[in-house]
Amino acid sequence: MRITFWLLLLANLLLYIWAQGYIGPQEAGREPERLSRQITPEKLRIVSDSTPVAVVADKPAIACKRIEGLLADEAKSLTDAVHVRGGWETQTLPLAAAPMHWVAIIDLPSSALAEKKKMELRLFGVTESEIVPGTVAGSFAVSLGQFREPQRAQAFLQGLIAKGVRSAKIVQRDMPSDKFVVELRAPADQLAATLPGLSTALPGAVTQDCAP
Repeated sequence: MRITFWLLLLANLLLYIWAQGYIGPQEAGREPERLSRQITPEKLRIVSDSTPVAVVADKPAIACKRIEGLLADEAKSLTDAVHVRGGWETQTLPLAAAPMHWVAIIDLPSSALAEKKKMELRLFGVTESEIVPGTVAGSFAVSLGQFREPQRAQAFLQGLIAKGVRSAKIVQRDMPSDKFVVELRAPADQLAATLPGLSTALPGAVTQDCAP
């Protein structure tokens, strides 16, 4: 019985020594083998599954200024001066001219009839008139005067009526303009710092805000 006990104890001791790898070659998969194959385990870090969101810098606020009343060469000089700046946008537009109020005898089908009307006007004391061919008011018209203010045109027409002229009318005419508008869109701080210097060379221009 005592011999059996010591044999079992010796067998367990040998089994323990063998399991720890002290006897014979180590088998892959044992704990000592796994530990020996780790390279700098202290550098291992737990990585989250979530993807970090990139931080986007705030875009600068954009402002718009509308510079009106520019001649063609002034508009070009202004846009050339700001095109070298990054982030600036320009747009050049023709400036709509105020319509003219035209006092005339219109819808005359021929030049002969226009000449006849002009002679009749002299009989009423109206000596300043001009025959205008190919207008929107008919093939021929006899022009008597043009006015920017409708009140002046109406007063002139009333003067003609007082002289006996009954065929004259007021016609609104859209006139071509030689002025331009330049719209500047740029970062608000840059536009505020630069615009005063640009406007110095444009004394006749008018600056207004516009939609960015």
